[in-house]
Amino acid sequence: MSKESLAHPLSVRLAFPFIRAALKLLLLFLGPLRTSGRQRVPREGALLIIANHLSYLDPPAVQLASPRLIHFMAGIELFERGDRITQFVKWWRAFPVKRGASDRRALAHALMLLKAGECVCLFPEGNLSEDGQLLPLQPGWFMLARKTGARVIAARVDGTQYVVPPGIEKFQKGKGPVTVKWSEPITIPEGDEQEIAQAMEAWAIEQLSPR
Repeated sequence: MSKESLAHPLSVRLAFPFIRAALKLLLLFLGPLRTSGRQRVPREGALLIIANHLSYLDPPAVQLASPRLIHFMAGIELFERGDRITQFVKWWRAFPVKRGASDRRALAHALMLLKAGECVCLFPEGNLSEDGQLLPLQPGWFMLARKTGARVIAARVDGTQYVVPPGIEKFQKGKGPVTVKWSEPITIPEGDEQEIAQAMEAWAIEQLSPR
């Protein structure tokens, strides 16, 4: 695939300001969005965002908090619904991943996107956390960053679990605020792979764990 075919289509880029405005209005109604560290997000170049996963509202919250268009790994069930949500995630160039397992096809697609200089977000827990605590992290994100040299930034999300609780698709008015806090971006250092992997897992856990 060419870089042009992997990038968000022109229709998404043109619609993005309007979608951002609509998301802002929605979150203003449900509970305000508070963002910390937005200036840390690199505006260009390959970027891998890792985020904790509390709610179906997490991807819109992270996208709204980011200055860049993001390609999201989305649960394969969203692609199987056959409704407007399916149409939207496909139009936005999201790509499916099987929850709770290492999905090689999804990782390969993310690898292509990062090599093309795109911005990719994944939720390394692999599933929604039902109690707000961080679940064990799957190592796929480390492999992607190691192979592509992409910078990595963590987005710690909080409050979405009250606005759209796990297992519920209805919005709960006035349950905010929703917060997204960005870490400093990092690059995976050189060295012994096992030692670096352990250090990066510790870093990710520290950045994504609830405060």
